[in-house]
Amino acid sequence: MSYTFTIRGSQTIEWKEKPMISDFQKEEMNLALQIALKDDLTIELEYFKNHDHHKIKGKLLGVDVLNQYVKIEDDLLPLDSLTGAWID
Repeated sequence: MSYTFTIRGSQTIEWKEKPMISDFQKEEMNLALQIALKDDLTIELEYFKNHDHHKIKGKLLGVDVLNQYVKIEDDLLPLDSLTGAWID
């Protein structure tokens, strides 16, 4: 769901809510992360940040389960921000 706001005149911003991720989707993403890390494959991750969806593609450098982050290229992404993962 998203909301549109007009701020002082003509500036409009769109405010999106983070989508709910099912247990099945979490398992699919978890499997893709494991395979990409094990076999050094390129992966595309979709994540939710600053009320919008973003995508990044690259080599997965690590998954920190304790601190709940994945490292891809030069970025650290919180695991709970992920909304999709696909092996390229």
